[in-house]
Amino acid sequence: MSSAKSTKWKPIETEELFNYFGIYHQMGIEKRPKLSDSWSVRNMFNPSFAANLMSRNRFTQTLRCLRFVESERDGGTNKLYKIQPILDVLNESFLKVCKPGKDVTIDESVVPFRGRVFRQYIREKRQRFGIELFKIDSKGGYTFKLEVYAGTQGS
Repeated sequence: MSSAKSTKWKPIETEELFNYFGIYHQMGIEKRPKLSDSWSVRNMFNPSFAANLMSRNRFTQTLRCLRFVESERDGGTNKLYKIQPILDVLNESFLKVCKPGKDVTIDESVVPFRGRVFRQYIREKRQRFGIELFKIDSKGGYTFKLEVYAGTQGS
């Protein structure tokens, strides 16, 4: 059993949570073959950023345990219920930063993803598999409203 699985959960502090999100964000920018490569001591991968902020075991434990809704809560027909609070906060934040003018664009984009959640297959797109997003963008390209398409919702 790995030590990340066997370690008893210790509540996460605010600073540690910010560190977790910083590492997660950096991992999205610097694509590496494996998650553990961010903590690797090999010269090819500089481990200083992630290793200085959080241990790999604590990161994987947080990744495994972090939830934004009660785990017992049933989403019913809303497939996005686990991330809906984050989407709501993002959309509120988008509007605080930029007030759109009268010229806006409704745009569809696909985030590459091959998991099982609500992946879409879109033949016409260069990136055929992924999560489909609908965005309302201002004239300058700033997104101020974001909706995730999760398939048809049952009634």
